[in-house]
Amino acid sequence: MTANSTPVGLVWCRWIYLALVVWQLVWFGYLVVPTAIPVAVGLAIALVPLLVFLPGVWRLRPRALVLAGCVLLFYFSYAVMEWWMTPAAALPAGVQTVITSAYFIALLRLRAKPARP
Repeated sequence: MTANSTPVGLVWCRWIYLALVVWQLVWFGYLVVPTAIPVAVGLAIALVPLLVFLPGVWRLRPRALVLAGCVLLFYFSYAVMEWWMTPAAALPAGVQTVITSAYFIALLRLRAKPARP
């Protein structure tokens, strides 16, 4: 995809996805530090699934965008659960819920190419 033919919503996907990666560092590395496991393990659990799809999302590959959206469903679910269950993590979880929702909304711009007759 060239920059001129890429829908604006898909361009936003890359920045929103990058914001989620940074947010994981902030949330689990600084705001709510895990106590049951080492911080490095917590960050690895939070970041590795995101980093797997980062190159494809950055290049706006449709398959990577959709697969990353499937992975983000788990991040969305986790954030909603933390939002309701852990008062100390309500604000970070709310931010993550907004970020993942924004990715899903931006991903709506992805359309299949029409079949050529």
